[in-house]
Amino acid sequence: MELDTRFKKTTLEQWVPVAKGTALEAAEVRYWKAQLKYRFSHEFATACYGCSWRSDGRLVACGDALGGVHVVAATTGTNLRRMSGGGKVAARATAWRADGLAVLSGRDDGDSSLWDVSTGARILGFEHESDVRSVARWSAQTWVTSSYDGIVRVWDERKPQPVARLEHAAPIAALAPDGDVAASAGGTNDVVWDQAQHRTMHTFKD
Repeated sequence: MELDTRFKKTTLEQWVPVAKGTALEAAEVRYWKAQLKYRFSHEFATACYGCSWRSDGRLVACGDALGGVHVVAATTGTNLRRMSGGGKVAARATAWRADGLAVLSGRDDGDSSLWDVSTGARILGFEHESDVRSVARWSAQTWVTSSYDGIVRVWDERKPQPVARLEHAAPIAALAPDGDVAASAGGTNDVVWDQAQHRTMHTFKD
């Protein structure tokens, strides 16, 4: 079934990922939008992780258990490209650059790489001391990553080192930037960060 032409960017968050067994351990990625009855699937050779949509809804990026990053066509389920810097550790997180031409990935070996989706080349890398479990775009050339060492890092593509390090104080499982703020979750803490000042705004404890 082809993508319904009524699909708009504003409804992208309503697409729901599911898979066989659990979302993290499945070897198949499925998406559907209940209102439009649209669905595609793609079979991977290994477990798949950390899927993210490009803003136009045409492409999906996913990591795999061997450190590869796949770009899949949403309308057909075709695997257009697999990008990998070697090694056999899981790539658990992906995020698209604003221009839709590159994908940032995060791996269990502490590597976070920015990939050119047209050529498959590694553009640059951000290094961490432990597993990278969340990556996200914060602005046009700024990224935010989080890892199991309990640190949120803010990166500028034009600089080799993080422009800010924010202490979450527990292994971080999830990260969500939104405009001028970002939230990290891990342990018993949820922390809201100020982007401009690179400081803690609020900490919520369970």
